[in-house]
Amino acid sequence: MIIGALFLAASPAPLSLEPFMDEEAAAHALESHMFCISHVASEHLNDGQSPVIIGSEAGRTCDQTGTALRKALADVYRRKPQLLAAGENPDEAAQHYVEGMNARVEVVIREERAKKH
Repeated sequence: MIIGALFLAASPAPLSLEPFMDEEAAAHALESHMFCISHVASEHLNDGQSPVIIGSEAGRTCDQTGTALRKALADVYRRKPQLLAAGENPDEAAQHYVEGMNARVEVVIREERAKKH
């Protein structure tokens, strides 16, 4: 799960955990999606495959957990609009969060591989 934690902290900017505070369903959805994408990343960490391809595979493999996370986050954002950036709607914000999380697969793979060399 160390790789999973890296997904939240990886560049560009760390993803906020604020939407998950006191939100059991959203926290569970985050945990499930993070586990799924980190599992895919871990499976391919040392296989030499392109990080872009691994990232795409993680997105496809983890589509169900990503969809659940988007739905849970959109619900949180509807109930807590103060968590939204100005002009952002709940569905867009949830979509951007999941896309940002998925995009970190490539970054984490590159960083972890660089550490080994």
